Amino acid sequence: MNLSRKIAGNLLVAMLAPIFFKIGWIPVVFDAVFYNKYKYYDFQIDSLGVFLKHVYLETFIYEYLFAIIIIFLPFQLIKDYLDRKSSVSFFRKMMLLSCIVAVAILLVGTFSNIWWIPWYENFKYLVFSLGFGVLFSSILDVVIDRHIEKS
Repeated sequence: MNLSRKIAGNLLVAMLAPIFFKIGWIPVVFDAVFYNKYKYYDFQIDSLGVFLKHVYLETFIYEYLFAIIIIFLPFQLIKDYLDRKSSVSFFRKMMLLSCIVAVAILLVGTFSNIWWIPWYENFKYLVFSLGFGVLFSSILDVVIDRHIEKS
């Protein structure tokens, strides 16, 4: 029962990760929803559905698999390993998830262009990893950990 809850909970919660990965698109999506301005990079789009498809659905499966394999699977394995020794506090879970996301950003940044911009502009990635850790460790705590700790 506990293993199936962990698997199903992680698979469901990871569906929210691709939306969080696109957090920088929130102002553009806001303009699209409320002001009918469908600007996607350099070209205009005719409808909200096509715009949302371009923003969220084109890369959803890749980002979902990335979240499952690179972020949530190691988080669950490390958390379970630490939990066998002693109870893991919420703060440690949050920091563990934030660190895993920060390491993933560093690895992806090695192959992309985040090292070409000035170093102080990369602090937004640290804030992103902390926000990701707080949000998703809270959700996982409610969905998985509280039920498992009770039983």
